[in-house]
Amino acid sequence: MLSELNSKEEQIIVLKYNDKNVGLIVDKAVSVHGVHVEDIEHCPSFVNNQLIDGIIRFNDQLITILDVETLIKLNAEHLKHSR
Repeated sequence: MLSELNSKEEQIIVLKYNDKNVGLIVDKAVSVHGVHVEDIEHCPSFVNNQLIDGIIRFNDQLITILDVETLIKLNAEHLKHSR
């Protein structure tokens, strides 16, 4: 069950995962860009986070690419154990 959005800043990003539409509630989405998989760089070795899939350089900024599959699996596990 989805809870109501807590503020006007929260938004829902809809993506396709395993042929299903999945909504992610985020604090804020500034913009959405398509990227080529070959432009995604591996994270530096000192970054130890299972949710980060890589980084991309865009307009002199480093943008973190989340591992959505792991994020969804961890959320499902959390929901299963919290019941």
